[in-house]
Amino acid sequence: MLVTDYEQYGAAGRYKITVAGLGSDNYEISYVPGTLTVKPRELTVTWYTDASASVVYDPEVAYDYDGREHMPYAVAGGTLRGERVTLTVETDGGAKSEAGLNYTARITGVSSGNYAVKAEDASVKFSIIEKNAVMWDNSELEYNGAGQYPQAWYYDDAGKHEL
Repeated sequence: MLVTDYEQYGAAGRYKITVAGLGSDNYEISYVPGTLTVKPRELTVTWYTDASASVVYDPEVAYDYDGREHMPYAVAGGTLRGERVTLTVETDGGAKSEAGLNYTARITGVSSGNYAVKAEDASVKFSIIEKNAVMWDNSELEYNGAGQYPQAWYYDDAGKHEL
């Protein structure tokens, strides 16, 4: 007889398993406890430009500088049995209203322990573009022992121009 505290549709986690009750005239049966591991299901993540979830986020299309706060919004897909999962998205210092390049929004929480986000889906870069102004790349530079400089651009109606 198999005994475990896991039930069908139970939560992701580790569960003890024991077996008992088998007998044989020809063999001595030893029972060794085991562990059942149920891994969280990986979600699909779709990034949107805002909470209305009407425009799929395109990293090549930046927000226009307008003084309002901006931050991409993530929606979880791939759940089972109609379960709803909320993803918490944050940036360093909250939503951004200042013009800048390569801000990072990342998923910092999943409302159900039965689900997880793949590392490659867990963050997205976004920019807020102010036309006719010099824009600096906000990406962190890793020390490489050589001189390093941030990249800079300006944008106008003709597009992006590297400085």
